[in-house]
Amino acid sequence: MKRFFMKNRKKSIIGISVCTITVCCCMSICELFGAVHGAIDKYTTTASTKLDYVQASASTDFEGKGCVTVASTYWYVNVVEKTVHSSYDTNGGVQQCKVSFSAPKYCASVSISSAHRVAAFGQEWKTNTFACIPHQE
Repeated sequence: MKRFFMKNRKKSIIGISVCTITVCCCMSICELFGAVHGAIDKYTTTASTKLDYVQASASTDFEGKGCVTVASTYWYVNVVEKTVHSSYDTNGGVQQCKVSFSAPKYCASVSISSAHRVAAFGQEWKTNTFACIPHQE
């Protein structure tokens, strides 16, 4: 009987350890995809997202002149009502563009997901960025 409980205890410890490592890795991955760099001809392109507990922004920058766009969805949670909401915005420009979001009162940021595009010299560069903040209940 003792052997049975020891085996289950070892399985539980291994299971909890695997879950903990997975959660830690996922939290790190969420923060890794905040900025992406590329190029069209010799000109650098940069797509980035920034996120904190009450606001978020996304931008697309191009060193040359072309058509730049950013489209973002911002997710936030109302901490009182425990409801999740989203907001969408898009913007464009010649060298740079940006969208910004702020969480309403009693709300906290969850994530921002953005699609970036640069078109210049007959070429196109596209990428996506993502940032998130893990929340505990």
